Amino acid sequence: MDLERLALLGVVVILLVVAMVGLTAWAHRTFGVRISSSRLAWATVIGLLVELVFEWRFLWESAVPLIAQVVIQVAVALAVALVVLVVSESVAPSGTLPSPLRWPGLVRQRAARGRRYGAIVGILSRHKLLPPAIPENPTERREHARSLRLALEEAGVTFVKLGQVLSTRPELLPAEHITELRRLQERVEPVPAADIRAAFADSTGRTVEDAFAEFDDVPLASASIAQVHHARLPDGRAVAVKIQRPGIVPVVERDLDIVRRLAASLEKSASGGTLGAVDLAEGFAANLREELDFTREARNLAAMAAELAAHDDGVVVPAFEAELTTPEVLVMEELAGKTFATPDLFTALTADDRRDIADRLYRSILAQILVDGVFHADPHPGNIMVLPDHTIAFLDLGSVGRLTKDDREGLQQVLHAVRAQDAGMLTDALLHVVDRSEGLDVDRLQRELGSFMLATTGPGTRADATMFTALTLVLARHDLRVPPNLAGAFRSIATLDGTLRMLDPDFDLISKGTDFADEELSRSFTPTRVAEMLKDEAIKAVPQLRALPRQLSLILGDLEHGRTTVNVRVFSDPGDRGFLEHLVNVVVLAAVGITLAVVATLLIVFSGFFALQLLGGVIGGIAAILIQRVVYRAMRPGG
Repeated sequence: MDLERLALLGVVVILLVVAMVGLTAWAHRTFGVRISSSRLAWATVIGLLVELVFEWRFLWESAVPLIAQVVIQVAVALAVALVVLVVSESVAPSGTLPSPLRWPGLVRQRAARGRRYGAIVGILSRHKLLPPAIPENPTERREHARSLRLALEEAGVTFVKLGQVLSTRPELLPAEHITELRRLQERVEPVPAADIRAAFADSTGRTVEDAFAEFDDVPLASASIAQVHHARLPDGRAVAVKIQRPGIVPVVERDLDIVRRLAASLEKSASGGTLGAVDLAEGFAANLREELDFTREARNLAAMAAELAAHDDGVVVPAFEAELTTPEVLVMEELAGKTFATPDLFTALTADDRRDIADRLYRSILAQILVDGVFHADPHPGNIMVLPDHTIAFLDLGSVGRLTKDDREGLQQVLHAVRAQDAGMLTDALLHVVDRSEGLDVDRLQRELGSFMLATTGPGTRADATMFTALTLVLARHDLRVPPNLAGAFRSIATLDGTLRMLDPDFDLISKGTDFADEELSRSFTPTRVAEMLKDEAIKAVPQLRALPRQLSLILGDLEHGRTTVNVRVFSDPGDRGFLEHLVNVVVLAAVGITLAVVATLLIVFSGFFALQLLGGVIGGIAAILIQRVVYRAMRPGG
C-alpha cells in the first residue's frame, strides 16, 4: 500500500471516528440510547475492516476520484458500524454485558457453574428424581421424599439448608416431603487440624499458640459451615472457638447462584409466581450469607443477651470475645451444660423441673417474637442447653429472625382472635401481616379460618405445631403469601414444639401462647404505657391538625363560590400510563424510522446525484438509530 493509500485510509479513519462519536452522542441525547465506549470501539474497528476488504476488492484498481473514494469508504464503514451497533444493542443492550477484561474470570466461573450443574443433575439422576415430578401414589411419594432428602444431603451445605427451609413451607410440598425434609442432617468430615490452625491465623492475624493457652485439635462439633474447638484463654477461661471451613464461601456463592437461577425459572410458571419462588430464594440467600459472617452472629449474641437480661427468665446466651472475633472466627464462652440432644438430660430432671424449663423456654421464645422482635430462628434440640443450675442457654445464633412492630402487634392480635374463637378478628389480624392478593374473597377466607379454628384449637382439640401447617395451607389456597420473617417465627415455634413435648407431654402451645399475649396486652394498658402511646400518636397527628383549618377553609370557599369540581382520571394507575406511553413511543419511533429508511433507500438507489446519495446515507444512519431504539424498547419495556 503506497503513501497515497495510507493517507487516504487515515482520512477515512478520522472521519469514521468523528462520525461514530457524533452519531452516538446525538442518539444518546435525543433518544436516550446509551452506547458503551468499548462497544463503540468494536463497531468502529469492524466497520474499518469491512471497509478495507471493500476497498481492496473494488476501489484499488478503479478510476474513481479520490474525494469520491473517501465518501464511499466512509459510507461503507459507517453503514457496517451502525449495523453492528443496532444488532448488538438489540441482542444485548449496553450495560447488560460485563467489561471484556472480566471475561476470562467469568468464563472460569461459568465453567465451574456448569460442572456444578452437571454434578447436581448426576445426583438427582442417581436418586431417580428426574424428571422432577411428585408421584400421586402415597407409597411412591414417600419413597420420592426420602430420595429427595438423600439427594440434598449429598449435594452439600447449601442444598441441605435449602431443604430445611422448604420443610417449613407446607404450601410448596406434600406432607410426606415436609416430614422427610425435617430429618435433614449435615454429614461432613472434620477439617484437618493444620488447615483449621492456618484458617485461624489467616483470619485473626494471630497463631493459635499466641491467642490461647491451650487449643484442642479434636473438634467438639463439625458442621458444613464451621467446626467448634475447645480452647482456654491465657487468663484461664474456657472458650469455644468456632472456625469457618476454609473455602466454603465460594462453594456456597456458586450454589446460591444456581438456586437463584432455578427460582427464576420456576417464577415464570404460574405456581412459582404465586408462591414467590424468587423471594424465597433471595431470603434464603440473605440468611445463609448472614450465617457465613460470624461478626453478624456476634452482634446477634449481643442483641439477644440484652433482650434476655431485660426479661430475667433464667435464659442466657454465651458471651463472646470481641478481640478474637472476625467474619471467619468466633470465640465464645464455653458453657458447661447438656443440650436437649443429650439422651440422659431428661432422666436427670424431675417432672417439676421439666415443666418449669419448658415454660421458661416457651415464654422466652414468645418474648423474642412478640415483644423484642429478634428471635432465635433455629431452636432445635442441639442449639438449646441446660446448665447445672437449670439456666437455659441458646446456642448458635448465626441465623436470627426479625419482626417489625406492626408484625409483632399483628401476631398478638392473631393469638387474641384464637383465644376468642373469633373468625372475623382472626381474618383481620392475618390480613394485617400477610401479603394480600388481588381478588381476595374475604368472606370465604373467614369461613375457612372459622373451620380451621374449630378443627385445631376448638373444644376437645389439642393444638400442636401442625396447626401452623394447616394455617399456612388455608392462606395458600387464597393466594396469600406468608412473609419470610413471619414464616421464620412459625418455624421457630414449630421446631421448639418437639422439645417442649419431650419436657412436658401435656404442654399446650395455644393456651400458654394466648396467656402470654394477654399478659403483654395488660402491660400495654397501664396508665404509663397508655399515656406514652397517646403522646406518640399526638406527635404524629400534629402536622395534620395544623394543616386542617386551612384545608377546611379552602374547601368551604370553593363550595361557596361554586368552584368545586370532580375530576375522573382515566389512566390514574401509573402502570397503565407507563404502558400507554411505552406503546405510543414505540409506534411513533417505528413509523419515523421506517419512513426515513424508505427515503434513504430511494435517494441512494434511484438518485443520480452524488450529493443526494450522500444525503441518503446520512438519513439511513438516522433511520438505523431510530430502528435500533424501537427494537431496544420492544425487547426491554423499561428502556
